[in-house]
Amino acid sequence: MKIFLPFPKDANNYFDEIIKYSASEFVFDHYLNYDSSFEIVNIHWPESIFNWKSFSLEELNNFERAFLYWKKHSKIIYTVHNLKPHSEYNINHKRLYKLVTENADVFIHLGEYSKEMFEKQYTNAVHYLVRHPLYINSFSVFNEYEARNLLKIESDALVIIAPGRIRNKAEKKMIMTAFGAIRNKKKILIVPNMYKKNIWNKLPGYYKFKKIFSRPILKKSIDPKFFFRNEYQSHLELALMMSAADIVFVPRIEILNSGNIFLGLTYGKMIVGPDQGNIKEHLEMFDFPIFNPHSPKSVKKAIIEGVKMLEKKNHKINSIALEAFYPNNVAAQFDNLIKKIASGI
Repeated sequence: MKIFLPFPKDANNYFDEIIKYSASEFVFDHYLNYDSSFEIVNIHWPESIFNWKSFSLEELNNFERAFLYWKKHSKIIYTVHNLKPHSEYNINHKRLYKLVTENADVFIHLGEYSKEMFEKQYTNAVHYLVRHPLYINSFSVFNEYEARNLLKIESDALVIIAPGRIRNKAEKKMIMTAFGAIRNKKKILIVPNMYKKNIWNKLPGYYKFKKIFSRPILKKSIDPKFFFRNEYQSHLELALMMSAADIVFVPRIEILNSGNIFLGLTYGKMIVGPDQGNIKEHLEMFDFPIFNPHSPKSVKKAIIEGVKMLEKKNHKINSIALEAFYPNNVAAQFDNLIKKIASGI
């Protein structure tokens, strides 16, 4: 079945993992290139319809006309990734989100938290849970020793990584609060995409990342060590960093979902994250430490708990629970849902 996704396909591997196993045909294109042969229109991040850029009232009006035309010929599915954009959020964005949420026929949720919340608010739509896939096909998993050797990291270092883009000063502060609470002289903090470029070069032990194949990313120096970068990294670079890490720290505030949870699960890492949205559900499912992002004390307590669990070496990721997140199972779940929608169930 052909599914129209009204936005350009970007580097988000969420789609790649599902598409690899799905029997559906996914067509990514500009929203004006829709035609009535599509039985399904699947919107993910509403702002992606405008290529993640600011848009005018006239552009929004044009999209609304197109959207209402879709409603006459196709079922509209809205996959809920967030409650609002992560950066700019103005009156046009509010109207865009309202248009999508008030007119979607079906909501796909990545966790029970958002499913329960949206079911109460949007009673005319049907709500389903479809898990977020692991990144099994998108990132290579290296032996920890091999990855550390390539990155010039000591084998006995305690490595904390905060993957993904750090979006604001509050997240940045939270990372440093957590790292500062760890009492280990050989601790290393890796933040591949730190918020902005200033002030961090004043930290003791700071080094800016270099390309892997030109110079070593990490250098031996005094402790503690901070290694920051201010850009997206290649899949190989991130794969090496994740393979070398001990703990994945998720410094999000007031957020619904985080792909970093599933990145950490893909690598079988200890994960420490916030009690926010669907994230809390996923962390509880695998018995990972959870913190209140608004409480520095809670953040410190959770990261210390993660370190202790790591040192005891008795924490195992529940393989049975993990099966629901394997891409082939997620794709099958998605395809079954599409069949139900197409048959009017």
